[in-house]
Amino acid sequence: MELDMNRQRLALRGAVAGFAATRAMQGFAGTWLAIRYPAFEPHHHPLSIARWGARKLGLTEPLPDEVATVAARVLHYGYGAFAGAVFATRVRRSLAGLYWPARGPLFAWGLWSAAFLGYIPLLGIYKWPRDWEHAERQTTLLSHTVYGLTLAVLLEVLECNE
Repeated sequence: MELDMNRQRLALRGAVAGFAATRAMQGFAGTWLAIRYPAFEPHHHPLSIARWGARKLGLTEPLPDEVATVAARVLHYGYGAFAGAVFATRVRRSLAGLYWPARGPLFAWGLWSAAFLGYIPLLGIYKWPRDWEHAERQTTLLSHTVYGLTLAVLLEVLECNE
């Protein structure tokens, strides 16, 4: 039973770190775009996923913007928290040979690849990255790097303070 509690605590720390890393990622993306590409109007990928999901659930009317925005935030933060728990409990150990700060970005690039080179375009939610503008491709890759680095750092801090 003790092992289960330790794993649960680790998963919870990972989820908290993933949630916070998602916030850091979004903050970075907004700041990066405002500074580097002020004229670029970014596409909000979680919003596309929320609207796609509503259609798949059989909703015939489009979601109102305010509802879709809340749903998108819940999905994005939930996905980030879930990914953080997976990273903490499963992935970090498999990357143990790497210097610890590199583990998070590698994991995040895997998430980016699975989403944007996998299920998002395959399900018709959004176009392939090759069809994106440079600013969008650059921003999503860099912001996912911020997610991964933040995730790795927060987990190290949370474990050192235990």
